[in-house]
Amino acid sequence: MVLAALLLAQGASAATLTNRDAIEHTVWVTSGGGDKNRTLKPNEAWADFCLEGCVIRLSEEKDVSYRLEGADRVSIEDGFIYYERENPGLPAQVSPAETPAPEGQ
Repeated sequence: MVLAALLLAQGASAATLTNRDAIEHTVWVTSGGGDKNRTLKPNEAWADFCLEGCVIRLSEEKDVSYRLEGADRVSIEDGFIYYERENPGLPAQVSPAETPAPEGQ
């Protein structure tokens, strides 16, 4: 029972990467467990590949890498890696520095 709970906890904290581009991308992953790569077809997702943090790199960007934590949900869009919003139908929140001051102040 304890082992099952540990396995479920690990699976819940693994990163997910989705290719939202119209072309396939090869992704290289470097983590404590070594290096691996995988080619993602358009709209394909790769789940549970980064349990405790890793560094990923796209084939086109040999000099650019991205640091992921175990629970990150990211996607490839226009050849770049982006964090996915939890509620894509909602507008992005404005940061406090961009919040307009109330009128009269």
